[in-house]
Amino acid sequence: MPSKEKVNILWFRNGLRLHDNQSLHKATTDKSRKLLPLFIFDGETPTTKHCKYNKMAFLLECLEDLDTQFWYHGGKLNLVEGDPVEVFRKISKHFVIDKVCFDQ
Repeated sequence: MPSKEKVNILWFRNGLRLHDNQSLHKATTDKSRKLLPLFIFDGETPTTKHCKYNKMAFLLECLEDLDTQFWYHGGKLNLVEGDPVEVFRKISKHFVIDKVCFDQ
């Protein structure tokens, strides 16, 4: 059975930007770990709860911009829907999660 790849997860919750992002810095200090950028549509965070059209449109624009920035560096932003506990449980079936970094 092949060993699972070790990853550091950068979980975007509120701060949807890369510049001045301390969580990004923390997630990338160990270059031996793959970075797994992640946004979870859970309907419970202030970013996704009770979103009106304009706020949702802005959120989607921000996520698209983040994905483009990761694409320029050979990566991508992973977008998933669900309960964060279940999302991380599913990810852990495929990867060894070394660190989860996120903004408050």
